[in-house]
Amino acid sequence: MLYYYFILPLLSITFLLYLIYSLSYRFINNRKNGKLTKYQTYKSRSIVLVSISIIAINCNHTYLL
Repeated sequence: MLYYYFILPLLSITFLLYLIYSLSYRFINNRKNGKLTKYQTYKSRSIVLVSISIIAINCNHTYLL
């Protein structure tokens, strides 16, 4: 029960904040330098996918309980 009500919401909130931070950093960096490197693009895509999947898992467990 601790896992469902404490750890999963904490994980999803943390990843959501990190997602917002990384996207805002990406837009600021993109305006200054013009282009992103391939590594930065892959990193931002993977951050987005991991964040969305963790939030979806958390919502699914919340609705199941």
